[in-house]
Amino acid sequence: MPLFVPDPEGFDAAELLEQLGAGIAARYEAAELVLLREIAIRTYKITMLEQAAEDARDALTRQRALRELATARATALRELRDVAQQEARRLRAEGLAEDVVATAAQHGEAAAAARLSLAKRLPARAGVVGSAAQAVGALTLDLSSKLEFLNARITRYPDDAYKHIISETAPRLILGAETKLLTQRAAVQRFLSEGIDAFQDRRGRTWRIGTYAEMATRTATQRAWQDAGVWRMQQSGVNLVTIQGGVDACKLCAPWIGKILSTNGVVGPVTMPHATQDRTVTVQVYGTLDQARRQGWGHPNCRDTVSAYLPGLPVPQAGFEYSPEAEAERAKQRKLERDIRDAKRREALASDDIQRRKAQREIRDAQAEMRDFLAETGRNRSRAREQLHFSDGSRAKPAPVRTQGDLVRKHGLNLGGDVLQPHEIEFYDRFLSAGNRVTYIPRHGWKPTNDFVWHDRGDVEIELKTLLTDDVTMRAIARPIRAAVKKANRGGVVKENFIADLRDAPLTDELVAEMRRYNVDNPHALIARLFAMSRGEVTEIDLE
Repeated sequence: MPLFVPDPEGFDAAELLEQLGAGIAARYEAAELVLLREIAIRTYKITMLEQAAEDARDALTRQRALRELATARATALRELRDVAQQEARRLRAEGLAEDVVATAAQHGEAAAAARLSLAKRLPARAGVVGSAAQAVGALTLDLSSKLEFLNARITRYPDDAYKHIISETAPRLILGAETKLLTQRAAVQRFLSEGIDAFQDRRGRTWRIGTYAEMATRTATQRAWQDAGVWRMQQSGVNLVTIQGGVDACKLCAPWIGKILSTNGVVGPVTMPHATQDRTVTVQVYGTLDQARRQGWGHPNCRDTVSAYLPGLPVPQAGFEYSPEAEAERAKQRKLERDIRDAKRREALASDDIQRRKAQREIRDAQAEMRDFLAETGRNRSRAREQLHFSDGSRAKPAPVRTQGDLVRKHGLNLGGDVLQPHEIEFYDRFLSAGNRVTYIPRHGWKPTNDFVWHDRGDVEIELKTLLTDDVTMRAIARPIRAAVKKANRGGVVKENFIADLRDAPLTDELVAEMRRYNVDNPHALIARLFAMSRGEVTEIDLE
């Protein structure tokens, strides 16, 4: 089987699981907003026809208006059902569950292999049997079932929405509180701005279709990462793991972070060979992984990960303590993100300029509250969670490429069995969509390689470095380039042509001037060519 090798310069498991969940959520939010916009357009038209029938001056005009209204209603419902079924078919055809679970499992297995490579002595060196996919097959079926539930909810929504809007409108008309047109528009805006609800849980919380899709995906991919990693560990005779989590971990998970757990039921003091030295060490096994799960760790939406414990080596996050303040801050940030999305949804579904300007003020107010909160707490902003993934037209933008399967299907890129990280998938999608022609260079075990051959630039081999933080400085750009050059030199490989992916950050004149001085400032890690990709455009830097 192929060896899935993670980035040797480091990889954040939490980022992968976050992006996989966000990718599925984006697809369902896009489908949701396509449907909401189509409903809004037709419903506003019908309310105008209803007002025209009510304002008719004579019986003949009213009869004509009523016939037109009846036809519009029937046509609208039929068209909306077609739109809903089309969106559901598109989601089913993408094979989302298979892609994300496989990606998480492959990265989990690779991370375990990377961790195990630190040990000079392992209990067993038996050949790897089977595949990690066997350890996560049930998770794919479970996630597929949950996503199919959402697909069915999408197809039912046009009928449910129409009935709800009518039931909301009728009582207010009887009371004579508002004109019919204003009443129905208010009902449409209020109902549609709430989004498509998926279900209500036992605690009374209503899950929207996007948040439910994200929760289900994150839960499945987190378990796939764990199970595939544990499978790879057990193939090497390693049955001890440790838990890693965020500083804002919940009270159910925090007690297990930094603890040594077993996957084979062993608990208590265990004497075993040191992982890197010719001696033994005594390890205190706190509990079992199954015990942690029974007591609430690894709950739905959990973001913790598992890694192999190597006897005698430091335990990541040893002594971790639960912080109720940090957990509350995370919950507050999620609420502020929902407030921003809600305001943006109201803007997208506004029936007139007055309502649109009101929603825009609400967006600015919500964003200002977010900025104040982040300044006060020091937390990082996740702008992707504030977006609607929606266009201004009557159709949503094509869902962005989020998984490796999407990339291969869209561009036909041959990856040679490698597994890409999320930021690499995004880069290749943007780069190839801009018309660039490349051949991917597969990795060869742990030996450094360049990333791709760029045919449009004379078949030059290129190494990709993506800026993953908001620190858009030359220092942040130069650091990974310098490290890659030095590591390649030690491995007898030449890495001299680089592209710095700035993603959505601007390539300012000041930054270009700093990038030109790379060789001057890094004489022990010289390069031949340097490119920068910013907001979809590629610029070659004239190195001094």
